[in-house]
Amino acid sequence: MIQWKIPLTDIELGIRQRLAVAEVLKSRWPRANGVVQAFEWALAKYLGAGHAVAVSSGAAALHLGLKVLGLKEGDEVICPSFSFAATANAILHTGATPVFAEISGLDDLTLSPADLEEKINPRTRAIVAVHYGGYPCRMASILELARRHHLFVVEDAAQAVGAEYAGRRCGTLGDIACVGFFADEGGILITDNPLWASKARLLRSHGMTPAGRGCDLGYDMLDLGLNCRMDEVRAALGLSQLETLEENNFSRTKKVQRYRELLRNLKGVRLPFAQANGHRPAPSLFPIILDEEIDRDQFVSSMREAGLQTGLHYPAIHQLSYYRRRWPDLRLPLTECASRREVTLPLFPSLSQGQIELIVKKVGGALKDCRGQSPAKKKPPVKPTHRLPRERQTGQRHIIL
Repeated sequence: MIQWKIPLTDIELGIRQRLAVAEVLKSRWPRANGVVQAFEWALAKYLGAGHAVAVSSGAAALHLGLKVLGLKEGDEVICPSFSFAATANAILHTGATPVFAEISGLDDLTLSPADLEEKINPRTRAIVAVHYGGYPCRMASILELARRHHLFVVEDAAQAVGAEYAGRRCGTLGDIACVGFFADEGGILITDNPLWASKARLLRSHGMTPAGRGCDLGYDMLDLGLNCRMDEVRAALGLSQLETLEENNFSRTKKVQRYRELLRNLKGVRLPFAQANGHRPAPSLFPIILDEEIDRDQFVSSMREAGLQTGLHYPAIHQLSYYRRRWPDLRLPLTECASRREVTLPLFPSLSQGQIELIVKKVGGALKDCRGQSPAKKKPPVKPTHRLPRERQTGQRHIIL
């Protein structure tokens, strides 16, 4: 196992978290109960949402959210391919079909409203908007399209807890949302709809009546549910970490600013999300885009040799083996370009300025060493395959934020 000098991410579990978990273990019954309910209430209050339903993971929250919307075979859900596979997997598990849309560009790795509009058809039922790396999607345009075509909007805000768009927390802009927590600490479904929240609570525990948790009262099963409850230990960790969420988000934001200051003049690298457009991200990833002539594999290897862990966020979903077998002819040029050129640099609250400077110094050296060796260097630059409709370029009513 590699001993990283600087890991990609890190988490601090201090005395507050240890005490919270110890209290749960003292109860000798670490199943869904009072601490889970307290966590649900606290997160709903923090986000400004009506209801929160805690489950075992962010992927489970997304699956449950799509399920309570009543999606079925024959329905289509538009989502980005530039995301973690769970985004599309959750759609397939409902029986619906994912329809992959492009990103906005190499400077904005979130869902393109223009390509989204082109993919809408009579079978479309919902849109999954992924706030990539804690950076909000262009929600004004997405919500306007959804209203016009009577579609549900599901926010995948797993990486964006605390991010804001137009003064509102991500996760409260669409019809339903999912958030997830680092190190498999569970996930939460967010909605203002009490009926959806009630159905989600039923489905997260096999679709059984509450009596099913006991042994001598019997139970009934009202719907085909799942087993994805959050346990008290995860809830205790989440509740204690919620107290430091704003502080940690602020810390990561400052680290990102420092990265940008040091990297902006380096040749061979592009920095997405340089313009916040008045919205407040909650960065959980720091992605960079390498120039075409940079050999990414060699770049990553060079960083690894220096003990600096990097990540790839993400391999395009439609190019993963399972999805490629189902849609062998699908091409998304912008997404594919970003997918083969993206590298994620370390980002976490305790990352020091000295560590950032070391990482940037190594990035600069690796860029020089790896220039001109990319197998993709002879490919022509990728150009967008779509243009915004003229009224969206010049009109005042539909503004792409």
